[in-house]
Amino acid sequence: MNLQHNMISKTNSSKKKFYSTYASRLKQGNTALVLPMIRGGKKRQRGGGHGSLAEDSDDVADLFEDETRNTPPLEKRSANGVTANGDIPVVKRARSRTKHVYNSHKELERNAEQKEILIPIKLDFDIGTHKLRDTFTWNLNEKLITPEHFAEIMCVDLDLPSSEFVTVISDTIRKQIQENEMMTDCNPPKDDSRVLINLDINVGKLSLRDRFEWDLSSDLTPEEFSKSLASDLGIGGEFVTLIAHSIHEQLLKHKKEIKSDDSDNEHEPLKSIFRNIEDADEWCPVLEILTEEELEKIRLDKERDIRRMRRATSRSIARIRPSRTLQNGLVLSPTSRMRSDLKATKLSVEELVHWRCQHCGIDGHNTPLVRKGPDGGKTLCNACGLVWLNKGELPPHRKALFKKDDD
Repeated sequence: MNLQHNMISKTNSSKKKFYSTYASRLKQGNTALVLPMIRGGKKRQRGGGHGSLAEDSDDVADLFEDETRNTPPLEKRSANGVTANGDIPVVKRARSRTKHVYNSHKELERNAEQKEILIPIKLDFDIGTHKLRDTFTWNLNEKLITPEHFAEIMCVDLDLPSSEFVTVISDTIRKQIQENEMMTDCNPPKDDSRVLINLDINVGKLSLRDRFEWDLSSDLTPEEFSKSLASDLGIGGEFVTLIAHSIHEQLLKHKKEIKSDDSDNEHEPLKSIFRNIEDADEWCPVLEILTEEELEKIRLDKERDIRRMRRATSRSIARIRPSRTLQNGLVLSPTSRMRSDLKATKLSVEELVHWRCQHCGIDGHNTPLVRKGPDGGKTLCNACGLVWLNKGELPPHRKALFKKDDD
């Protein structure tokens, strides 16, 4: 009997190892990665559905939203997999082996020798009854994993349909890499150059607000700072990534402003390392535990801010008119003849196998787009091509950067 009992116990314990509740536990809303959808009422639209009037009415409708409409009726919550008390049940699913790519030691060493250039990435989209909000940094010189492979692993971990979300996630990552990689070529200022950093981060019901100055010429990395700050405040590890991402994002924004503005906006030198006691409340970290009402209000405010930013972006793009004006040798607004030079293209499946950038040597799997160079179209990767487009020269620091010894 004891032998039979032991065999049954081992069989039951082995079965438990093949099940995972990770994806469903994330939907409990206790992390900053997966959040429950804010269910507001139907937006009022005036003017028979005219675009501009409907957009303007969004703000008014947001202000007068009925709070009772944010909670759907019981039958709808049950249909969406929500229990009567509003909790989301933990569901077991068969656990599968993650499809990692295992590289050789030589490939790992070669990749580790490359300079790490981190670009902040933000994912924000709907996944059924929840919102996926993820923030992380992507190494511009990463060669061992592609955005597509990263998206596939993420879909498996979060139990998302790969056919629907792999392309969305990978395209979002590539787009943000393309938008920000030009700023990585900016040389940091040699002298003291301080910029203002504001943190406003929520994880679950815990809120962190902080304000400080950051020296652009400092060797301190956002990752080192965020680990130290989280350790000093005694907050969870999820804050570390969010703090580092927020700092990276704001530093890129400040670099863009400095690059586009030639005026001297330097801060006055500090007379002392200590600030006045009257300013202490504005320059110190603040931790708060939020109530459900405060948390829901913050989420609604963020939704409004996102919608306003999208409308402002679309309106600014709509106001742009083609121009043939050139200033300092740069195209301010491309005409139809110039668009062929400005346009970046993707490689076909056949081209991906053998294509390499003629300047830095990066392969086609590790560049989001390819561009025209001095030797013709599709000869440069996106990073080298953008420098050639704007400066008329190839970036010297990227020459033969990714070329192998046997090339």
